[in-house]
Amino acid sequence: MRHIALNTGLNMVSHALRWMHPFRVFVFAGIFLGAPNAVGQIIDDFEGDSPLSAWTFFNGGEFPGAMGSIAVGQGMEGQGAVLTYDFTQGGRYVQISRTLQNVSAEDTLLMYIQADILTQLTFRVTDATGQTIQYRPNLTFEAIACETWCPLLFSSNTTRLDYWGGAEDGVLHDSIVSFAILASISDYAPLAGDIGIDNLQRLSTETFSIDPEVLGTSLSAASENFFDRFCVAAHQMADETALDALQSLGVRWVRTDMWWNSVETEVGVYNFSQWDAELQSLEERGMGAVFLLNYGNDLYGGGPPTSAIALDAYGAYAQAAAAYFVGRPVIFEVWNEPDGPNFWPPDGNQPLEYATLLDLAIDRIRGGDPNAQISTGGIS
Repeated sequence: MRHIALNTGLNMVSHALRWMHPFRVFVFAGIFLGAPNAVGQIIDDFEGDSPLSAWTFFNGGEFPGAMGSIAVGQGMEGQGAVLTYDFTQGGRYVQISRTLQNVSAEDTLLMYIQADILTQLTFRVTDATGQTIQYRPNLTFEAIACETWCPLLFSSNTTRLDYWGGAEDGVLHDSIVSFAILASISDYAPLAGDIGIDNLQRLSTETFSIDPEVLGTSLSAASENFFDRFCVAAHQMADETALDALQSLGVRWVRTDMWWNSVETEVGVYNFSQWDAELQSLEERGMGAVFLLNYGNDLYGGGPPTSAIALDAYGAYAQAAAAYFVGRPVIFEVWNEPDGPNFWPPDGNQPLEYATLLDLAIDRIRGGDPNAQISTGGIS
């Protein structure tokens, strides 16, 4: 198993500290976020004599071929629901749905899911005006890490896909009257499988706790200071006053671009002097750097490295950086926002292309410094 840090952001913190322009705040999570720490109103725990009576299965008949079912299965504790899907004969989605009562458009729904991480999930929500809105739930890094039941949230802030009927404005109105969970076909998801569902709840607020015990992990000694996990992104680090302010807050890390194009302007020749000076300024304050190994190099065609030549060149650049900064407080982040079109042009193969780059970069960075700390690219 590869051991790397996972990069995630807390939007609440980011918004609260935007006065620090040109800095932006991130959190490096060496632990995973635990389950939501909230007492919710249970809508369905799938127990009792008729646990599926409120649910209806639909095979997306407008796109013929999909097969599936809903059945009672093993839940987190006791019984749960199992949505089975099979697209081997065609179709685009299957869904289970139920009506809801006393659920406001402002409420949050919490459920626990057990599924292949590549399964394409969609929420289909109908409000009091008869408008139906589809959303794409955002899986947490916890869901990627654990192989058992993981929490999944829906709220009006969940990524919206499309909408129709009723008010037809893409905004939930008054109350949620119907809620559906869809398994959809995609380029990467298995064509057949099942999804475990349990403990659907209504939350009046979104409340979370960082609880490593949920996954059996533990906080490192370096995490005794909460701010040790805060990382402020900076596009330039010449503002000594701002760095002093961050130091006074206890912020431990500053994240900045280590432009491949600038480091290697001649094939095989690397110049890290700019970042050496920036790191020295941070070290004087007891801080460290998160260097983004990012963006293309015109010497190798520019853009994300996907060809064999470009990948090898990127690996050499990453290894040279690790060797140069060995023993110093540095974390290497492999690319930036590889999931978004701004930094990785969409061609339908981004996940596999980035996985190839990440795998290569980890090996090459370890070649330069076996003890280097490495992070995945921050997602948009």
